[in-house]
Amino acid sequence: MNLEKWIETKNKILDNFDVSNQDTLQDEDKHGIKEIIEFKGPMGDIKLEMNIRDLILSKHSNYSNRIGSDMSVDYEYSDTEKTYRLKVYQKEGDEWQEMEQEHQPFVF
Repeated sequence: MNLEKWIETKNKILDNFDVSNQDTLQDEDKHGIKEIIEFKGPMGDIKLEMNIRDLILSKHSNYSNRIGSDMSVDYEYSDTEKTYRLKVYQKEGDEWQEMEQEHQPFVF
């Protein structure tokens, strides 16, 4: 899902459904955000999580073959390109269960 489609979907949900929670969280590494919307839909309580992160351009592993040495991984992020991932959850009891998406887009 791209950013334009996410904004369109979010606006449809805000206009047509009773939203119980809406939040935006910053990732710990400051390279992404997570937008969360919880609402009451025709299939019950639904939660959408849209993860927007900077695209990883390269990954460098820093290590030494010496015993007891540390290992670290450095990532190079794009300033202009983003990745988008949508996760959809349905509430079953008190737990959120991720819904499977098979090649068909979710329609709200």
